[in-house]
Amino acid sequence: MRYETETQLCLQIQAYYICLANNLLSIDFQEYLEQKLNKLDKIEKFKLIKILSKMNHSYNIDLDIEICATTIEQHLKRTIVFPSYFEGDMNEQFEKMRIKYPFIFEFAEGIAEELQHFLSILYIDGQFVALYMINALKHENNSVDLIIYEERYSISNINNKLIEAQVKNAKLRVIHSKDELSNISNSNKLDKISVIIVDSNQATKMKNLDIDYLFEGILSNEDLQSIQIMIDSKKISHEIQASLGEEDFTCVTVKSNFMDTLSDGLEVLKRNGLTNNQIDAIKRREEAGNQLIIGELSVPHIQAEIAKPFKLFYLKLDKKVAVYTSKVAGILIVIVNGSSNEYTQLFSYLYDHLKDIDLKIINSKEDLLQVLL
Repeated sequence: MRYETETQLCLQIQAYYICLANNLLSIDFQEYLEQKLNKLDKIEKFKLIKILSKMNHSYNIDLDIEICATTIEQHLKRTIVFPSYFEGDMNEQFEKMRIKYPFIFEFAEGIAEELQHFLSILYIDGQFVALYMINALKHENNSVDLIIYEERYSISNINNKLIEAQVKNAKLRVIHSKDELSNISNSNKLDKISVIIVDSNQATKMKNLDIDYLFEGILSNEDLQSIQIMIDSKKISHEIQASLGEEDFTCVTVKSNFMDTLSDGLEVLKRNGLTNNQIDAIKRREEAGNQLIIGELSVPHIQAEIAKPFKLFYLKLDKKVAVYTSKVAGILIVIVNGSSNEYTQLFSYLYDHLKDIDLKIINSKEDLLQVLL
């Protein structure tokens, strides 16, 4: 049968005869195969692209819907023929991914439930679906001004091609002389968000210029990965500075439980710009079990129509409070603009900066910014 290996087919035959010997079957093996074929045929007729597009109206995730639908359909066919499950020892890895892409995992669980109901399959692992969605994410172009200083034209041409092929969200400019670079810097022709990378052999000529990254000759894979991380981080850090005001940091006295504590904090923040609709959405998500915990920090998160890519609010607690099996010492509320795909990097950024932080050091907005930037 298509979509399964010979070993998988043999395992199913063995399982069939074991069940047959113990009188556990209501159908024969031929009927079992025919049911699989019928479900495979049902997938061919199922318009997954339309379902993904319709459900995505609630999430506004910038997906390549066609690629996403194709890979999920292939996964479904393999699942019908021979179900796959992640091993228990991978749960920690997936929990980290869930922290970095919370809305995608929620979307994926919804898709998995819809497909499970439609296809009458016992179980579809939503974590697989989330992986395919993450791989189908689109990326904005020309978001960060990336300047590469390299005097050797042959080397710069190679690096230019490498960056264009492997680095996203970059508007690349190649500079071949220190005078040209100085002129750009001194005349304020750099974008608000810019990254400057310089060949280490020529770095001594850049005494009065802030350099973000040094490389040696041809950019390696490690260089390209570091540059990509730097670009993503620059975008997020720029937005964090713009999104966190003095009034968005407040101290809260812990009540008898987490939800009462959160409600008190939200009432304070209501005076600082949170709307009733946003407050209600945050409470609904938390009560429904959509908690996101990073270390000892609770991160309630929603999507809403806001002017910025995202908005942050911080509640400093006077003592720890229980959230199911965890205890948290602070609450970081995140509201993201679903029409912007920057939030797909935001949660990864927050996780990297907050996972090992002792929240006792955060006593003001300035302390929070120092941790996040």
